[in-house]
Amino acid sequence: MKHIEAAWIEQILTFDDPQEVQDYLDELDNKGIQYSVIRREKLKLRIRKQYNKNTLLEKG
Repeated sequence: MKHIEAAWIEQILTFDDPQEVQDYLDELDNKGIQYSVIRREKLKLRIRKQYNKNTLLEKG
């Protein structure tokens, strides 16, 4: 039988305003969603975030 040990979603998001980037990260924090920022530019954000309630590994 299989068991999911860890799962995440990797996303590249673009925003209209630099403040929206921080607002989005604050929203993830408020919801308790684990995430890691891979790259952050002015209006672009590349992140890995928790999928459902699975563990997000530090590296992987």
